[in-house]
Amino acid sequence: MPPEWQNQQKKLSQKDTDAAWTKKNDETFYGNKNHGRADAESVIITDYTVTDASVHDSQEFPTLVNKEKASSAVFADSAYKSAATDQKLEELGVKNFIH
Repeated sequence: MPPEWQNQQKKLSQKDTDAAWTKKNDETFYGNKNHGRADAESVIITDYTVTDASVHDSQEFPTLVNKEKASSAVFADSAYKSAATDQKLEELGVKNFIH
């Protein structure tokens, strides 16, 4: 939030100051993003986080999959694919089904 907005209540009341801008495939978005974890069998959401739109999906992965929240397997799209993620899942003993 720009510092000059601090004393402009009318402007602040019209802005979501927790949201942020992001760009994907030359399209611009403003808002928030939900990151979720679901049980593969029941398809019930078991955990989630909400961030501003500029946060990449992979940045929330450690919050949703860690030692306390490990499962037998992880299914995810390629946004979560990295050598660090592969290593972490191996350390946790979790089967890696990330594209």
